[in-house]
Amino acid sequence: MATQLLVGPQTASDNSTVTARGTKDGALVFGQLHTRYFEQTVRKNVFVASATITAATIYTGANVGGPFIWNNTNSINVAILGIGCAITTASGATGAIGFTGNNGQTAAPTATSAIGTRSSGLIGAATSQSTPYSFASATNVGSFFFPVFSIETGATSTIPASMAWVDIGGLIICPPNAWIAVAASATLTSSVLQIGIMYEEVAA
Repeated sequence: MATQLLVGPQTASDNSTVTARGTKDGALVFGQLHTRYFEQTVRKNVFVASATITAATIYTGANVGGPFIWNNTNSINVAILGIGCAITTASGATGAIGFTGNNGQTAAPTATSAIGTRSSGLIGAATSQSTPYSFASATNVGSFFFPVFSIETGATSTIPASMAWVDIGGLIICPPNAWIAVAASATLTSSVLQIGIMYEEVAA
């Protein structure tokens, strides 16, 4: 039985039936046609939460965050896509920046601080269903389970790379009534960090 392909791009709406795409020499096109997060961003499912964090707190403290995302929904999972960190003022202590989180957050966290920037990856689209904060006090303290950056005490002029980005690729999932936050392995006294999380909301 011959396989039927349609050469070239197609314009279709959701829930419609299309023919598999082929090239002019009859090859099946199955690769990534756009950039990695293009479709989910266009569908308004990708978001960014950014905050300026002074003296990043240890993950065992009452307040954690930088940013802190509470998944206050019953219908979506929050998938962490990546994290960026820039050091603008040197730390007085060494430590690591990474992720912490836990479940059982059925009510809004307390001692919250408003997020610096909360936006859709699609400029002008609505913000996320989950709620990000700069800092918050969670019901259940979590563990420090995913270190991503090392913070040293040297002046910013001596740090080889004061800005870094780590692609998480959806490896960390925050389910409904749970929270995820950026925190430190030790209190990073005097530090000022610019931290941003990119995340996607996916139907649970």
